[in-house]
Amino acid sequence: MVSISCFSGLGKYNEAIEVLEKAKSLRPDLDYIHSNLGLQYRSNKQIDKAIACFEYALKIKESAESWSMLGGCYGEIRDLSKAESCFIAAIKLNENSAAAHVDLASIYQFRGQWKEAWSEYEWRFKLYEQSKFW
Repeated sequence: MVSISCFSGLGKYNEAIEVLEKAKSLRPDLDYIHSNLGLQYRSNKQIDKAIACFEYALKIKESAESWSMLGGCYGEIRDLSKAESCFIAAIKLNENSAAAHVDLASIYQFRGQWKEAWSEYEWRFKLYEQSKFW
């Protein structure tokens, strides 16, 4: 998996996708391969493929991380209802998922639900280390 991180870090998403597609063909039962593939597709602006990967990963094994990443994809295409559902699912699996709380805050902000947005946005202090110094 080191090569995936290297390719991704260099912005070579197609190369990372190629490696992950090979891994998927060898071990289609591993949820994290599908999630990592989804991340690469999302970084490569192929949101539909990213969504399919995260949904498949969730069929194999539910995780807060995959729900959050799927929610992020839906947020990018402005399907706020689906994004909200995904972030809530992530929080149900891991109530301490700071990323899911912060992303949920952005959904509430877009809708003008300021009270809910601020409550969720408080999680930024756990998500972003640098915010502890403000």
